[in-house]
Amino acid sequence: MTDHSDATAVEASGDKTVYLLQHCDRAGADVHDIDFRHMVGVILRRKWWIAAFTMLAACVGIAYALLATPWYRAEAVLMPRDGGVGSGLSSTLAQFGGLAELAGVSLGRNSTQEPLGVLNSKGFARRFIERNNLVDVLTEGNTPETGPLEQANASHIRDRAVDEFTKSVLDISENSKTGLVTVGVEWKDAAIAASWANAITRQVNDEMRLRALAEATRNIDYLRDQLEKTDAVSLQQAIARLLEAEMQKVMMAKGADEYSFRVIDAAQPAANPERPKRKLVVVVSLIAGLFISTLVVLMVDPIREAFADTAEP
Repeated sequence: MTDHSDATAVEASGDKTVYLLQHCDRAGADVHDIDFRHMVGVILRRKWWIAAFTMLAACVGIAYALLATPWYRAEAVLMPRDGGVGSGLSSTLAQFGGLAELAGVSLGRNSTQEPLGVLNSKGFARRFIERNNLVDVLTEGNTPETGPLEQANASHIRDRAVDEFTKSVLDISENSKTGLVTVGVEWKDAAIAASWANAITRQVNDEMRLRALAEATRNIDYLRDQLEKTDAVSLQQAIARLLEAEMQKVMMAKGADEYSFRVIDAAQPAANPERPKRKLVVVVSLIAGLFISTLVVLMVDPIREAFADTAEP
């Protein structure tokens, strides 16, 4: 019978010798057990150091969460309004495509994409910033005052304000299923963020209404001029239909405040900041401190032993 220890059997028969060796994994298992016990022992010996470092990391996280500038998010939910007049006259305009093209009337245009494109454009952001005098606010008062050099840098500073506004402040998103458009604004003050979101909604409606009014007025002038020049009855009837459509556009533009977007939910000041997430910051700093301190503790002894071996003659 053989036990779990290494065994060697020697059998001699004449000049022939046979060696029987038995391999045992107890030594390897003992090594792993010893390594694990050694790690646990190291951690227990330096548990107060680990606890102190972990608490220090947690205090740093708490300090950051309390001292960091809070950013609040306000959202206005909008529903794009379809151009009922243009869609209702699509068949009529299709019959007189050449005349409609000359008049500047677009055929088959998606009326919801144009205001959404304007809302996402940098030009709209620039106009909003200039209308509300936000260059100083967005650039933290770095606007130049007077002088040729300062005036030359003014355009660059305005461009920087526009980039800051479009990248960090304004967020436009569209729900592909419902078609709802969300105007999100993040700023350091909850009330200001809500007022900006609502002001953006009003401005895009005003701009689209004025644009539609100018386009319809220009088309009416052209169609009236063509109506006076032609004697064909059928062509006069077609122009009359187009005139009626453009006049209805003018009526809609003058009478509707929410011309392109209907406000479903106006922006309200947020009660809690969007960032930083204070609880998350504290939890992450606590876990990171525990992990880093434990890792450092386990690496100290091997590093010391390596330096001690190299120092020996």
